[in-house]
Amino acid sequence: MTNRPNIEEIRAVINEIDSNILALLHQRFAHAQEIGKIKREENKKREDILREQEIFQRLLAENRDILPRSSLLSIFREIINTCKQIQ
Repeated sequence: MTNRPNIEEIRAVINEIDSNILALLHQRFAHAQEIGKIKREENKKREDILREQEIFQRLLAENRDILPRSSLLSIFREIINTCKQIQ
């Protein structure tokens, strides 16, 4: 008999990961708000296409093809769009 975790134990770990992801998103959004303030003070546009492309390229390289490319880009497009909204 193997000593593998049951579904509830695995789900508990997933719940903890989800909470950590949410906490990190809160941090990212707080920094995005700070950037928004700076951009307003310096009369800069909210959108920075070059920066977005840099982010996507870096994340695709770090991903090492573990997540499907389209999924990774979709997830981070949503995060970036949310950050632009709160800037």
